[in-house]
Amino acid sequence: MLSDNELKYKIINLSFEKVFEISDSFIICNDNGKFQRFSNIEDVILYYQDKLHLLKGHKRGFECRANQTNPIAFYCHVF
Repeated sequence: MLSDNELKYKIINLSFEKVFEISDSFIICNDNGKFQRFSNIEDVILYYQDKLHLLKGHKRGFECRANQTNPIAFYCHVF
């Protein structure tokens, strides 16, 4: 059995593994209007380590679409 946080880390890993297969970096906009750039999965995990409780599996959660032909899209609830 995985804890909620372990499952969230696995989801982040699987999602961003695909991102970094086809991209050198990934940029998101923070809720304060500043941008955050990621260059590898370790940067992503470090960024989300204190925000895991905010990643919820419902309409206000997050979704990463990296397995498609159009540009990568990352949808997240602004917390």
